[in-house]
Amino acid sequence: MKKVKSEANDWLRPEYKRSDLGPIVRGKYARRMAAESNVVVIEPAVSKAFPNEASVNAALRGLLKPAKSSTRPTTRSTRTRAKAEAMFLHVLEARHVRDYVVWLQFSDGVAGEVDLSAELDGPIFGPLRDIEQFKRLSVSYHTLTWPNGADFAPEFLRERIAVTV
Repeated sequence: MKKVKSEANDWLRPEYKRSDLGPIVRGKYARRMAAESNVVVIEPAVSKAFPNEASVNAALRGLLKPAKSSTRPTTRSTRTRAKAEAMFLHVLEARHVRDYVVWLQFSDGVAGEVDLSAELDGPIFGPLRDIEQFKRLSVSYHTLTWPNGADFAPEFLRERIAVTV
């Protein structure tokens, strides 16, 4: 078996002359590559969550359906007040039961008790650990509120409800 001649400078066939090939241009195809490819640089912290292209594509496909449905144009009929009210969860009624437990009635028909004792910390909710302050609850702006400005989102309360009705 013959060995192939290998020299560091012997990269061009003898029938070609370097001068016939034109000037050397660095990044000659960079513009075309940028226009024709979808290369995305992912931050290092994000790349730890997505180790390969399959995981990235799966996550992006999961976002496509909600993105398409949320960006479709709405017609005047879909923006009626009745439909808008049905889309949002509201607290309709609230009563203090005992300690830090509150009975709530929601606009979706669900009613029940929520224990908020674990949620009463920080500068806004901390003062509500005083049971007399906690009992001053009311419903305003479609949710549970207190005179000091503390309130909980209806969705947060609904997730924690122990259904009694």
